[in-house]
Amino acid sequence: MKRYLKNIKEVLFTVTYICSLYSLSAIIVKIFNLSKTNTILYIDHLYQTVPFFIFPYIMYYIYITLWPIYIGQKNETTLHKYTTDVIITTTICFIIYLIYPTCVDRSGLTSDDSLLFTLFTSIREKIDVRCNALPSLHAAISWLVHLRIKELNVHKKYIIISLITSISICLATFIIRQHGIIDTITAVILAELIHYITNNYNLDKKLFQCIIKENKIYPYKSTDHA
Repeated sequence: MKRYLKNIKEVLFTVTYICSLYSLSAIIVKIFNLSKTNTILYIDHLYQTVPFFIFPYIMYYIYITLWPIYIGQKNETTLHKYTTDVIITTTICFIIYLIYPTCVDRSGLTSDDSLLFTLFTSIREKIDVRCNALPSLHAAISWLVHLRIKELNVHKKYIIISLITSISICLATFIIRQHGIIDTITAVILAELIHYITNNYNLDKKLFQCIIKENKIYPYKSTDHA
């Protein structure tokens, strides 16, 4: 139980970190009225919106909360790597959002007149920060979760479920017009890059050695549970 609670605290930290930096960058962009670049490309005019994808887009918040807890239960080391991925990726996105502010101009894009999508659009117009488009944090973080799930010693069905969920979230980001395709592509590339760097340069060990003074987590010990 103690380990379970520790994993929950770590995962909640990642979620809070993501939301905090995302919101902070949006506030700064608004306060200083920074000029924003529209990330909608010609290709974004070639496909229709699909209301169904509202569900995986919203499910993102459940995905980045419950699955990392599952990761921690199977292997704490992998959870620490994921936490490191999130901190680095979110920080990089925060810097990009301030240096190169972007937005999604939905005018001229084909939409859907279904009741579900109309309701979603109405809610979005009220809460949308209207910036922080490139790269998409939805896509980047969900892809990072899947990359860590792949590393676990678990049944293949869990990896497939994670893959389908992550891809659905990535597709949803631009299919429901929350982002342009380029926002999602750059997010996945960024996630892959950070994942590679964390693994190959042991950034997770360095980060947690700075944060955690007690020798309870390091040196690393594998805690795989099939």
